Amino acid sequence: MRRLVVLLFLVLPASASADATYSVTSDSVYVRPKPQSWAIGTLYRGEHMDVQEITAGGWAYGYVYGSFNGCAWVDQTYIRKSDSTVVNRCPTDDATRKPAESQMFSAWSDPAKPDGVEWHTVDCAPAGATRSAYGNYRGDFKNKYGEIPVNSGIDWRYTTKDGAAAMVKNTANAVGAPAWFFIPRACIAPGPPVPASAPPPPASQPPSATPGERARKRKVCWKTSKSRYCKKLRRTCRRHKSHSARCRRALKGKRKKRRSRAAKPAPASPPSAAAARRPRR
Repeated sequence: MRRLVVLLFLVLPASASADATYSVTSDSVYVRPKPQSWAIGTLYRGEHMDVQEITAGGWAYGYVYGSFNGCAWVDQTYIRKSDSTVVNRCPTDDATRKPAESQMFSAWSDPAKPDGVEWHTVDCAPAGATRSAYGNYRGDFKNKYGEIPVNSGIDWRYTTKDGAAAMVKNTANAVGAPAWFFIPRACIAPGPPVPASAPPPPASQPPSATPGERARKRKVCWKTSKSRYCKKLRRTCRRHKSHSARCRRALKGKRKKRRSRAAKPAPASPPSAAAARRPRR
């Protein structure tokens, strides 16, 4: 009996025919060009797929509906059989079932680094789109989420064949998109987010006088000074019978009025020679 089980296991194919229509049971599931590979689209809850093959690893191949509308692979964990008919069938050649990167993308990151390369979003005005996350791109953007802020950190995975869209990752996005989504290629740039520039330093100003300097400039008392400080100074000087210059000025000093400088008279002109020769009478 054990030999029979082993023989049956050896002759079973790696994938089996499973002609049926399946529906998505989760909020969304990625669409892929081959098992365990790049995300090339998104299928949403209630959308369908005509499955014609399921691998031993649990990957379903067939025609994907929704906004994708094409042949691709989906993780069987997220779909459930809903009908026994298949409307659209897909080619079974490897060029369609498992296409190479050069067939799908114009540029892509190293497949050995599935998390992508660090990029960031930039200000842009793409034709027919905005700086938003999209669930699908098949020549035009579909399934729009919210707009991604400028200078947000993302991980770039690839650029589509026409160069108009890119698949990126942002697990912290606040627009409700899954981790991987499409965004217009014109709205992203290589490298990490640009640090915010520091505010310019305040304009230099001449140093102001210290409190002690201001006090020394204004606290000069004369006999006629009536400020509270000068009155208090005079009482202190009398109490201690101080004869310091400050006390003498506060008790007896008089502020001298500044004299305006009068114009000097012009020098008298010398007497003329005729007047000098005039005889004196």
